[in-house]
Amino acid sequence: MSGKRLIPTALWAFTLLLAVHAQATTYTWTGAVSNLWSNQNNWNPVGVPASGDSVAFPSGAANLTNTNDLAPGTSIVAIAFNGGGYTTGGNGVVLTGSMTSSGSSVVNLPIDVQTNAVTFTTGSNLTVGGSLSGTGPIMLNGGSFMTFTGTH
Repeated sequence: MSGKRLIPTALWAFTLLLAVHAQATTYTWTGAVSNLWSNQNNWNPVGVPASGDSVAFPSGAANLTNTNDLAPGTSIVAIAFNGGGYTTGGNGVVLTGSMTSSGSSVVNLPIDVQTNAVTFTTGSNLTVGGSLSGTGPIMLNGGSFMTFTGTH
């Protein structure tokens, strides 16, 4: 009888794991209220990025200079600068996927890739002024300049 219970329990656990993974969100910066990442009204959809989410910074948003005041080490899958003129600083993140830039921007927050394979893609100048750490492989793509001025 215990073997019969094990299969439904395993299926339930697998379904729960898929449901949690499927809830990852891409938050788009509006900067409508302040320059702080922790203010839920600065993002669309309304909310605050959490570990496993992605963030996007479009053209035309308010507060181009903004501060990541989320918990240090929050794991972000992707950071996309789809607009230019951004300067982002604050607490460090763990980057697990990619950073893209189609507009000139400056990233002054520490980035830890840990053991993740991470891709940086630039369509315009991107300056990474925060520290870059981790042992994962980093791929650089794009036709524009990427400058690393922080510690690596």
